[in-house]
Amino acid sequence: MFFYDVIGICKSDGKEIVRYFYDSFGRILCQYLSNVGTYVDIEDEMEYINNNETNSFIATLNPYRYRSYIYDKETKLYYLNSRYYDPEVCRFINTDKIKLIAPNYFNGLNLYIYCNNNPIKFLDKNGQYPIANVFNNWIENVKNIPISNFVNRVYLKKEIEIFSDRYLQNIFGNVTFSAKKYILNPKTGFFYQASEMGNEGFSHSVGINALDILGVEVGYDDNYNLFYNVNITPYLHFGTSIGAQGFGFNGGIIINNTSYDFDIHVGWGTAAVIVTAIVAPVVSPFVAFFNWLFSL
Repeated sequence: MFFYDVIGICKSDGKEIVRYFYDSFGRILCQYLSNVGTYVDIEDEMEYINNNETNSFIATLNPYRYRSYIYDKETKLYYLNSRYYDPEVCRFINTDKIKLIAPNYFNGLNLYIYCNNNPIKFLDKNGQYPIANVFNNWIENVKNIPISNFVNRVYLKKEIEIFSDRYLQNIFGNVTFSAKKYILNPKTGFFYQASEMGNEGFSHSVGINALDILGVEVGYDDNYNLFYNVNITPYLHFGTSIGAQGFGFNGGIIINNTSYDFDIHVGWGTAAVIVTAIVAPVVSPFVAFFNWLFSL
């Protein structure tokens, strides 16, 4: 069943009285009439109309079929607002706009083609160009997600940073912009364990992947840091970390299997200075008071 399909007709009380059945390219195979209680071949529908079968009359009278296209029962063509489509041959009966010729792509020279010969993955609203059927693609991806699994990730990372020395990073912290390209990045399950290895070290983590829309991952790396990451859609993420190198905050986007991240890391030396600068003005009056009290 497609997201944009017209698959039936219901009464005002919600009871279905007609159901249409198509093949993937929109050819009407048959229709089910609830009052007759049988499947009717599209070629025989006029017989039921002549016998005053009300539901069959409604089924035939309805002009909207398949993907909300207007169906002409005499020519058996669909009208897509700009041209006609013939489901019997899976082609439009006239060409698309000449300017849409794309000689560098497979099927790019065929201006009669419907949905790139793949109406499950694509849909065409107006007969001008196909677009990805996001809903069906998402459903297909969900069906292929395992309940739980273990994945190995391999990456190459390039980064621009203020301090390259590890000891200075631990003391002062760092500000980093990085690009991490995943050479190996398998699909994770709903629950997963991950081992990640590359030119900048390794990490181990466990996580939850909620249908590629929201994910949470916690783990540790080889620099003795604990981290917590949140994925919002497959493209956006942010996280925090704390450990031997201090604490940090990061966020980034993923494009073409490459993660572009901005990271602010605060070393323990810098953290101590910040805490001292905040606490000292608050504590000093109490210290002065107790010094005065004990001096009496």
